[in-house]
Amino acid sequence: LDDAIGGAMSTPLGKYDQFFTTELTERLFEKSEDLLHDRPCGLDLVSLNIQRGRDHGLPSYPHWRKHCRLPPVDTWAQMADAVDPGSLDQMKKMYAEPENIDVYSGALSEPPVKGGVVGPLITCLLGDQFVRLKQGDSFWYERRRGPQRFTRDQLQQIYNTKLSSIICRNSDAITHSPVDLMRKVDRNQNPERPCSELDTFDFGPFRERKKDLVGRVKVATAKVGVLVIQTSSTSSTEASVGTSATEPSTTTTTGAEATTTTTVASVPSI
Repeated sequence: LDDAIGGAMSTPLGKYDQFFTTELTERLFEKSEDLLHDRPCGLDLVSLNIQRGRDHGLPSYPHWRKHCRLPPVDTWAQMADAVDPGSLDQMKKMYAEPENIDVYSGALSEPPVKGGVVGPLITCLLGDQFVRLKQGDSFWYERRRGPQRFTRDQLQQIYNTKLSSIICRNSDAITHSPVDLMRKVDRNQNPERPCSELDTFDFGPFRERKKDLVGRVKVATAKVGVLVIQTSSTSSTEASVGTSATEPSTTTTTGAEATTTTTVASVPSI
């Protein structure tokens, strides 16, 4: 596994374009026995994706451009400013007007944005999807409410964590890694460094202390199915399990401390 990860770390990403290999457009899910009998019958992934968009009733390419507040492409002249010339010539032959262009075809025909691998429309849609996933996740690590929230010190440790440090921490043979693992190695801007310098995660802020547990209520369920909460006049609050659903409430006073045991409810046995 370390060899595979190391190879991926040192292999630069190929240049992106809008063209697909024939392995996807002509030989998708092709069976080996068909190749032996010279009967190719593979599927076309691009055609399938276009048809999926039509089955789901997705709006056309110009509508999605407006949704993302990108320059309009209502005419062929406007299309020339949004897609590459080769794709534009092909779309003119297949579509009567820009309004008919499938969003999948149009989005893949856009040149990539600066520093990215996809065009502006796909960049917008991907960003919108991830924002919705983040804001709709009640367990997102940056949420400030709920029992799962992290402290400021814990969040700082998470922010300081990079993919390179995670790989260093979980690998056996990898000893060096570039700081920014998703970018090409560069001696000046992105040099390789020892894993000892990259893996600096501090688990101290995540350790629970006894004082943090004071005041928490412990809830237990007995086989008899009676839930009893025991309170005291001191700052600590505990929960215990009663032995009988008909046992009356009792109060015991010893010095300055008073303890009251009260039967709260009967719950099903587990």
